[in-house]
Amino acid sequence: MQTEMKQGVLLHELNDDIDTVYFPQSGMASLLAVMDDGTAIEVATVGRQGVVGAMTGIGFNRASTRAIVQLPGKASKISAKQFERAVRQLNPERADHSAQGGAPRSGAEYRGVQFAA
Repeated sequence: MQTEMKQGVLLHELNDDIDTVYFPQSGMASLLAVMDDGTAIEVATVGRQGVVGAMTGIGFNRASTRAIVQLPGKASKISAKQFERAVRQLNPERADHSAQGGAPRSGAEYRGVQFAA
């Protein structure tokens, strides 16, 4: 499903359960680390080549950052549950690292897996 990303819109807040995964087609989102005192610093930007909420695909459904739209544009979106199911179908033996008590050892384990919007 296509959606408009309007500047300043909060896509998810730190520690929220992520319910939607976004694939920006244009525009840009920022991922912000939020400090204990409430200040935030940008740690990543997500544009056409990226995904906001991608970690839900391997079972990490709690946001570790704040995601906010910085440049308006369009995005495809999918529910986090549908996205996780799609990842499980692609790679069922590695799909849920949270059930195994941790993250994958290396990002190299997922090289070559592509997620189409």
